[in-house]
Amino acid sequence: MQKVFFMNHQTILYLPMDEICYIQWKNRKLYVHTINQVYPVSGHLKEYEYLLNYHFKKVNRSTIINYNVITYIDKDLG
Repeated sequence: MQKVFFMNHQTILYLPMDEICYIQWKNRKLYVHTINQVYPVSGHLKEYEYLLNYHFKKVNRSTIINYNVITYIDKDLG
C-alpha cells in the first residue's frame, strides 16, 4: 500500500493513497479529503500533483481527485 505524507502545522500525516478521495485548494488553504475525514494541510496543490500516482488526476485549478475512490464529480466542487 502506497502512502503519501502531508504536513499539518507540527504534525506529519501519512495517509494511504487508496483512502484519499480528493485534495482541494479552497479559501487559500489545502485540504485532503479522505473516506472518513478532512485534513487541513500545509503546502500547495501543485506540490502534490507530482507525488501522487496515476490514479489521481487534476480536474480543475483547485482539485485533484482519486479515480479509484470517486464515483461521480459535482460540477460545483471547485
